[in-house]
Amino acid sequence: LIGSFAAMYLLGFSLNNLSLMALIIATGLVVDDAIVVLENIARHIHNGEKPMAAAFKGTREVGFTLLSMNLSLVAVFISILFMGGIVERLFREFSITLAVAVVISLLVSLTLTPMLCARWLKAEDEQHRGRLQQWGDRLQTRVLAVYGRSLDWALRHSLLMVISLLATIALNVYLFVSIPKTFMPQQDTGQLIGFIRGDDGLSFQVMQPKMEIFRRAVLADPAVRKALWDGGLAAIEASDDPMIQYALRLADRQRALRDAVNESYSGPLAIAGGKLADARFAAYGDSLYPDATFTLRISYGQVKGWEERGQQVPILTAMGGTFERATGAPPFDVAEAFAANQADIDPDTAFDFVTTNDIIGGNSGSPVIDRAGTVIGAAFDGNIHSLGGNYGYDGTLNRTVAVSTDAVQEALETIYPAPALVQELAGE
Repeated sequence: LIGSFAAMYLLGFSLNNLSLMALIIATGLVVDDAIVVLENIARHIHNGEKPMAAAFKGTREVGFTLLSMNLSLVAVFISILFMGGIVERLFREFSITLAVAVVISLLVSLTLTPMLCARWLKAEDEQHRGRLQQWGDRLQTRVLAVYGRSLDWALRHSLLMVISLLATIALNVYLFVSIPKTFMPQQDTGQLIGFIRGDDGLSFQVMQPKMEIFRRAVLADPAVRKALWDGGLAAIEASDDPMIQYALRLADRQRALRDAVNESYSGPLAIAGGKLADARFAAYGDSLYPDATFTLRISYGQVKGWEERGQQVPILTAMGGTFERATGAPPFDVAEAFAANQADIDPDTAFDFVTTNDIIGGNSGSPVIDRAGTVIGAAFDGNIHSLGGNYGYDGTLNRTVAVSTDAVQEALETIYPAPALVQELAGE
């Protein structure tokens, strides 16, 4: 079986229902081959032959039988490859895997098994039979006695045995005729397949926008997306959505590019980052905060701006600035709810503010708490200089950007009214 796995790897096969079924069937076949050789060699040793001589003699006696039997099995399974069509495509891995397992079993039975028998098998008078072997001998004697009595009974009632044989044949013929026959078993997959057909006179340019509308409508249905999620890769590969098929065709190239980036960029970058961290610790020891490690920790800082190109950057932005910078065109157009409630929004409400905390290392989403223990915001991003925080923290430039709880409160009360949530947050 290990040799069969190796052959499957070399042939590019995968472990699937059909290849696993072939290996399960092969398990019984490979055991039979070894047992035939083992039993014949053991018989000769029991009759007084030396183990080495018994191995040669016993293997020669059954070698041709095993060869003819296994070649017959290979011929049966390999013949599937000549059927063509979907049957050949579907059972190709099954057929080749089973044939390879049979051939490897034959080679092992005629080579490795005799060698092991010559070294490990001994005559019964040379062996010390333990309690387990003695118990097995007694059990075998009882089974043989039961078998002998049943065989004697069958021979005494030969007419009844012939009638039973004919009845069994007739039952098999009846079952073969009456049982429904299909190429694949009937099953409820929970899927519906539909087709869209336009007028034969419509051109591709006219039909394409109509198909795009239908595609978006189908994918907008949560049930369709859930079916793709639950069905896994098989459902995605079976999808006829053109965008999904386009993404599938790019998948291998995407993975190759990702691996190339990891090998030439991300990997060396991570190694360099580790060396910088070691150098940083060697220089400053535990006098600085722990480096970014995505571990739970408390980071202390203060609300403070920074100097950018000779100008001081303020510590916060106000909600009124949203409308001052809006142009009406992406990406500087405001959301509909903002525009509809502009008159009611307090323009002086603090929107975002910056702190000297280190944002690198898994701080996004963390609460920002003032010295009185009040939550005043949530960290969610960093300024442009924080990108260098992957290598080292610069307290004069690196800043964490946090959204103010005042802005959240204003949004829940004025922009996206949620009175029940506001009352819950207020403890009412």
